[in-house]
Amino acid sequence: PTAFRAPLYPLLIALLMRVSPIDWPILLRTLQFAASIATALICGELAARWCGNDYALPSQVIVLLFPTTLFFSGEILTECFAALLVVMFLLALEIALKNRKTFSLAMLGILAGIAALERFNMLPLIPFAALATLVYGLKDTVPWRRSAVVLISGTFVLAPWLIHNEIAFHGKASYSTHGGFAAIEGII
Repeated sequence: PTAFRAPLYPLLIALLMRVSPIDWPILLRTLQFAASIATALICGELAARWCGNDYALPSQVIVLLFPTTLFFSGEILTECFAALLVVMFLLALEIALKNRKTFSLAMLGILAGIAALERFNMLPLIPFAALATLVYGLKDTVPWRRSAVVLISGTFVLAPWLIHNEIAFHGKASYSTHGGFAAIEGII
């Protein structure tokens, strides 16, 4: 076992290889293409929510022309899924901050945890979401509760990976085996 890569994408590739040993790259590229389309649609939704309906279609077109969606959907890389997870996170963050329901907050944390399992540099989404819900809810009687829901649900998603690394690396790696410059580069 290795912590060099976040586990979600290699697990997806392994699953596709199991399902279709010969055509798995085609299946993966099809999923990446669908992720690119979904990213554009969600960006359009965010643009409509934040700026008005007139901005939805231009935003979708612009997103479809980004290298992440236009070029990388044909490569076996994580960029398409990472972009999708980021825009899903932004939409979930907006929903959670508006309605402040426990379910929405838990889903925000779960989504941030899934993003962190897909790419190492997504780990800061969990504390960012917790901090945003804390700051946004300061006028509440107990503002830390909503933040705790986000933090706990995100950490709950990461827990199996952290436990795996603790066992596999005998306490020498917790989230990633990246260190030094590689860790800084991965986060940036």
